[in-house]
Order: sequence, then C-alpha cells, then structure tokens
Amino acid sequence: MNIGDKVRFLRGTESGVVTSIVDNQTVMVEIEDGFEIPVLRSELVFISKEETTYFKKKETPEYEKQAEKIKAAPAVIGWPEGIYVAFKPVNDKQMALHLINLTDQMVLFSFSEISGDNSKGIIAGRVLPKEHYKLFNLDSNDFDNWPVYRADIIYHSRTFEETPTPMSRQIKFKAGKFFKSRRKTPLIDADAYTFRLDDQGKKINVRELKETLQESSAKPGESQNYSSAQKPSASIDLHIEELSKDHATMSNSQMLDLQFDTFLQKFDQALSSGMDEITFIHGVGNGVLKNKIHKYLSGIDNIKYFKDTQRDKWGGYGATKVVFK
Repeated sequence: MNIGDKVRFLRGTESGVVTSIVDNQTVMVEIEDGFEIPVLRSELVFISKEETTYFKKKETPEYEKQAEKIKAAPAVIGWPEGIYVAFKPVNDKQMALHLINLTDQMVLFSFSEISGDNSKGIIAGRVLPKEHYKLFNLDSNDFDNWPVYRADIIYHSRTFEETPTPMSRQIKFKAGKFFKSRRKTPLIDADAYTFRLDDQGKKINVRELKETLQESSAKPGESQNYSSAQKPSASIDLHIEELSKDHATMSNSQMLDLQFDTFLQKFDQALSSGMDEITFIHGVGNGVLKNKIHKYLSGIDNIKYFKDTQRDKWGGYGATKVVFK
C-alpha cells in the first residue's frame, strides 16, 4: 500500500486516498470531506481499476485522454502557462499541497524530502494537461519546521514537438514571503498559497562574462586570451578572517559586503571557466550570508542545483555546493 492509493473501508461505506504511512500496520487516509484519519491496513481494500470500469463508463485510454485535453483545455486567464505548487488550507491545522499543471503537456513528477546530502522519495506520479494532483498534507502550525522538499519534473509528449528541459526545484519558504502569496488558484478553485516552479531564472551569458572578467584582470597593454578564464579553487572559504587582515575594524555590513562580493567574483569565475561545480564555505553562524547566497543562486538559470553540505555535529550546514549545467 502506497501514498496515493485509492482505498475503501471494509467496515463502512467510506472511501478515500492514502496520504501517508504511519507504520507497518497503520496509514493515514483522507476521506471525501477532506479529513485525515488513521486506519489499520487490515481494514482497507484497494479500489481496483476493474471496479471503477464496472460501475462507471469505460475509461478512455490515457494517451487518448491526454490528446483530448490538449485540444479542449483553454488557457487559464490571468495565469501564465507553467507548473505550480499550491498550498491549500484544509482547516485551521492542515494544508494540502497540490501540483498544478497549466501547460499543454503531461508531466511526470517526483517529490522528495531533502536532508543534507541525502533525499527520500515521498510520492511520484503524473499530471495531465490543465489538471492538478494532490500530493500530501502538511501541518500548518509547524510551518517553521517543514523540511526542504525537491520537485523533479519531466515533460512528456507522445508527439514530436519541442518540450522544456526537465527541472529540479527545491521548495522551502520564509514565512514573510509565503503568507503574502495567497490568491484564488485555478483548477483547485480555492484560495491557496501558490508559487510557480518553472519560472526561468536569470540566464548569464557565459561568453560575455568571460570576456568581461579577462578584460578587468588584464594589465595595460597586455593582449587578451579569450580561450581561457581564471579558474578559482574548487572550494572557496568565505570566512572573514580569510578575506581581510583588517576585519577587526570592519562593521558587520562591511564584512557581509566583502564576503558576498567575493562569492560573486568566484561564482562568475567558476561559471566562465567551465567548472562543473564549486563549494562556498560560509559557516553556520546566523545564516545571513548563507541566505543571501541561496537567494542569489535561486535566480540563476545556469546552475543545475545547489545544496547544503558539510554538516557539523550540531546539525547545521556550513557550506553550499553549486553544480553547473
């Protein structure tokens, strides 16, 4: 029995969907009114496709259904085509996380929970064009302790056409940004905290960046060599004592500016020189520098992903690894 399975109660008329696994004997089931209840596995039976076919009309094959939807589904007014996640309040204690597909292509997805360098798959499936898929519920009152999630998306088409490249996005929000995003959301037809996953970040022109870096580093009268770029070390230490001998006389804002400027310089050099990856050591601290770096990286389209690394004995992460496309 897996998350997403449709089940019926043996000792009643209720039916629902498995939303989480409690232990080897118990699962959480969301029944039709939106409430989740714990149920013993032995008290449930699967709702089979054969049963659905018997009691309802014969279902159209999936590939035909997809083609029909592409032809029939209109654009959603006021919403750009794309892939969205929506956190829909169920009650005062829970939110339901939905994946919304506002494109003309079917998407395959995998949602995972991230912990340092490791990940654990939670749910996987597919969403037809102009449809949504409920993933799982979250505790609204435990927002600050929500884990980091990763959404991996692949676009699938049964015809020859240009399809977007697969994407991988980490999902973690600050309360200030999250709770300002509530709006009427299409397909689920309810107010939800909604965010677009496939919004393209800033694309850096690597050739122009390389030329700019070489021009700025060349001495007067020196000829330029555009075939190579200065390659930084694979690991950059951003601790202030490594960057300045005068750090004792610097203010907090001056130290942060120097650290972030160094990060930007080394990031640009790594990108322009064709490095596969680079690690920035920022320490655990209060997280100001780390958060500023992560915010910048979230807006750059040239990277495949970035993640926390170098976990300390207290559970904090003192470095960020960046992997380029």
